[in-house]
Amino acid sequence: MKVLCPHCGKWQDVHISGRRPLHLDGIKVLASLQASGSVTLTAREYGVTRGSIRNCLKAIGTTAAESSKGQGGGMRRLALVAVTVLSWVYGVLHAVDKWLGGLIDAWLEKLFEDGK
Repeated sequence: MKVLCPHCGKWQDVHISGRRPLHLDGIKVLASLQASGSVTLTAREYGVTRGSIRNCLKAIGTTAAESSKGQGGGMRRLALVAVTVLSWVYGVLHAVDKWLGGLIDAWLEKLFEDGK
């Protein structure tokens, strides 16, 4: 939309995008939903609509039914993310160990031998 600037007299583009994003944290919403067991109570807690709660859960890959029944659809996704991160860390450590010529493995073996 274009409007006339009252100061300079030029036409300026103004972007109106509608509603502001809510920026709900999916993990906190999931925990709140599991604690309360109701989408309505969770929506009241955050001051948003039930649809916003459902959309937030959809973004993290779970549904309200899975979350409130304790099936942990969202938790499965979090576990997958944790495993992915840990495997990445292991891969990096393995690559660094190869680069150092096995010094990390030798250090770890010595560390655990001393502990016995």
